[in-house]
Amino acid sequence: MDVSRYALSLPGYEQQSIWGTDSGTMSVWAYLWRNGTDGNAPPALSVMEPTLDLAIREISDKARMDYVDVFLALAAARLDDRDELLLASLVPARGADRAWIERLLSCGIDWVEDEAREVVSYRYPDIEARIPRSQA
Repeated sequence: MDVSRYALSLPGYEQQSIWGTDSGTMSVWAYLWRNGTDGNAPPALSVMEPTLDLAIREISDKARMDYVDVFLALAAARLDDRDELLLASLVPARGADRAWIERLLSCGIDWVEDEAREVVSYRYPDIEARIPRSQA
């Protein structure tokens, strides 16, 4: 059984919150504590879902945050290769959402921006034309 664990830096929850994957249960999990609460107290939000997309949706709903913001908070952690690939798979999967891709292009996380540029290259030639050559 392989369990990963990462910091989850969402505004209002960034001090103690964590997320990860569990290959034994084939799940994505997250525990969020509001800033300033005792780490020994039960988490304010607890999520366990079979897919990353469902976990992000549930965190978004429960924390009242935008899906992209939650995705980027997960992506900002120092991920192992397996979990980076898991997150990266959502970029083209949601590529039909133009606003999603445009936000990812300038998020400041190199590997996410690279994935978004890949989607732009085959789906949005008008956006690709606006990307400076040094970034394309």
